Amino acid sequence: MALAADEMNIGSDLIGGSSAYVAESDGAVVGVYVLCLEHGQPTLRDLWVEPRAIGTGVGSILWAHMLGEARRLGYRTVRLTSDPNAEGFYLRMGARRIGEVESCGIPGRMLPRMEVEP
Repeated sequence: MALAADEMNIGSDLIGGSSAYVAESDGAVVGVYVLCLEHGQPTLRDLWVEPRAIGTGVGSILWAHMLGEARRLGYRTVRLTSDPNAEGFYLRMGARRIGEVESCGIPGRMLPRMEVEP
């Protein structure tokens, strides 16, 4: 995780030009997503769920909200780079694998590149 910390940082500069939403439960943040344009391409930059909330539906709710936001913004496709452990989730949610890219934080680690039509 420490090697990829810079890649996972969600700073105010990113949030300012993006659609960013959090999910809360009992006043605590249990998930977040950031939808933005990267190189002119609609991109799901982040979708994170608090480990204790995995399996509770938070990820599915955030995903559905992101798709609605993408439609509202007129995006025809949204790309994302997945952690290999999350690829199954994205496939179940309707995304398809279109390739892979090397991790910016961990040289040699390949990550699934995916796409979904909102």
